[in-house]
Amino acid sequence: SVFCNVFLGYDVKKKKYVAIKEIKQYETLDNDKDLLMHMNCDNLPHVLDIINYNRTFYIVMEYIEGVSLTKVLNEGVVTYDCAVYMIRQIAKVIDYLHSQHRMVHVELNPDNFLVDMNWKVYLVDFGVTKSKEYIAANDPSSIYIAPEVLEGGVYDQRADIYTFGMMVQVILRRVQDSAEHEEEISGLFDITRRCVGINPYNRYSSANEVCGMLYEIGHSRTAQYENMQYGRDQNGDQLHCLVIIISLCKILKIEGFRIMLYEISELPYFIYLIRYGIS
Repeated sequence: SVFCNVFLGYDVKKKKYVAIKEIKQYETLDNDKDLLMHMNCDNLPHVLDIINYNRTFYIVMEYIEGVSLTKVLNEGVVTYDCAVYMIRQIAKVIDYLHSQHRMVHVELNPDNFLVDMNWKVYLVDFGVTKSKEYIAANDPSSIYIAPEVLEGGVYDQRADIYTFGMMVQVILRRVQDSAEHEEEISGLFDITRRCVGINPYNRYSSANEVCGMLYEIGHSRTAQYENMQYGRDQNGDQLHCLVIIISLCKILKIEGFRIMLYEISELPYFIYLIRYGIS
């Protein structure tokens, strides 16, 4: 973002990696330090320390191994069940910010979220109070920002409900097996249409209300994804064995295999699509 850089650090005492967010020109962060340190939500990385040095803030937080939601959507690997599972997590973390901390994020978008190997979603931009300069510095044509925010008017938690609705619409348009779930997806679009109403008073009044609407949609189907790794199915162990076998065949130059390996993540061991065939 405009005022923020993120670095990968290493805690030599605890022997683990951390993420360090450097924020400059952010006068309001002094007021948000205690709030950030006491956040406790499964879909937020834990803040370990906040350092103020030379008019620059450094937020040290838990390192999340994953890729951005934007990248996941662009790769087109999202099934309906995974989409609903992610959508419900996003609604949950927004409800947490609103109900527990009375925070309005303002600028939610897929780049603010990371998805790990278990399809768990993390909001990595906490949405601490935005200055007018911060909002003005961002692209005013962003489809995710609520109209009242772009116009410089008064806004409340319904601004986040608007951005949530826009995000859900983008996610649903990337679902691979949409033809098999037309009725459920239609129901989700009905929810988003109310979320993105131009008039804030026509939207849902709270994120908790949105969570309630989402709860029954796909509830029985998404539970299985809580322990399912991104990019793997329930036969993941068999897939790993197949990878080893194919790799050995390649090393030993055994004929009969044609191997194509496509890396679709910047993390080398995060997810691979492996296609193989008999020559």
